[in-house]
Amino acid sequence: MKKTIQSVLLLSGIHTKRYWRILGQLGLFRAAFVVAISATGIYITSDKKLLILQALLIGFILLAMQSQRKDKVLLSNLNLYRPAYFLLQNFLVALPFIVFYLAKETFVPLLVLLPMLLLSAFPIPEIKINFRASFLSEINFLPTHAWEWKSGLRRNYLTILLLMILPLLFYKSEMVSYVSIVLLSLVSANFLMHHENRLMIQAIEKSPAAFLWLKILVQLIAFTIITLPALIVLLSSYYSNWTVIMFVFGSSLITQLVAVLFKYMSYEPGANTSYFMGLLAIINISFLFPPLSPLPLLVLPFIYRKAVNRLKTITYDFD
Repeated sequence: MKKTIQSVLLLSGIHTKRYWRILGQLGLFRAAFVVAISATGIYITSDKKLLILQALLIGFILLAMQSQRKDKVLLSNLNLYRPAYFLLQNFLVALPFIVFYLAKETFVPLLVLLPMLLLSAFPIPEIKINFRASFLSEINFLPTHAWEWKSGLRRNYLTILLLMILPLLFYKSEMVSYVSIVLLSLVSANFLMHHENRLMIQAIEKSPAAFLWLKILVQLIAFTIITLPALIVLLSSYYSNWTVIMFVFGSSLITQLVAVLFKYMSYEPGANTSYFMGLLAIINISFLFPPLSPLPLLVLPFIYRKAVNRLKTITYDFD
């Protein structure tokens, strides 16, 4: 156990230094924006009425981190690929929130977080369903340049179908539709965390700006289509709350836009930038605090310019 604790502290320190390096590479303004919006998101969800939502978000982030681990070989060689290691590591990440819940004497969020903390300690197996390839092998109804969605639907079609059906089944519950939109937004944004081969970008034969707008358009349209069931339920049954509906849907659209720009401003062939998902989750729930909602719009011109400049370095000059 002592060796496991020492390993957790050592590797956690290495990961912390890596995240600081990534933050430093964003530049002073963008790094300050990331820190500010993250701190604001934590502050907002620390309200007593939102602590359960905060606990759920932390739990889902830990589960997502576990499902996308890339250090299996390293940990196996160190004899650390075990639930005990993951439990201690995730407990260390969640410790500030656990202490906060205990200090506030709010035990319900703690009861929500602890089972998810335990679940995230176990390696998540990759579930393969044989019949998937029979009707999702090509996905011909999507255009060629929508490769993120072709890949994402193959991997997550069951999750997406469930989130599309739930609002229809529980149409009497307004909250189900809101949660469905937010989760569909995060699933869709996660499609963009996996970077394609450089040749796939060059094959489109568009200028960097035109290519970027094409990807933004595809992302916004595809996301809107899968959220139609939830939007129909909300607009037909809860139209009186149309401002809330627009805030929730609008923040999700902004999340898709930012996800596209994040991807191409940090593009590396074959890379996985899942570390952006925490920030995207905070942007996605910015509707909980309306004054926070416009903040992502302020940074859009800067990350757009950075994404275009990055694309210029990896595409042919078509002019």
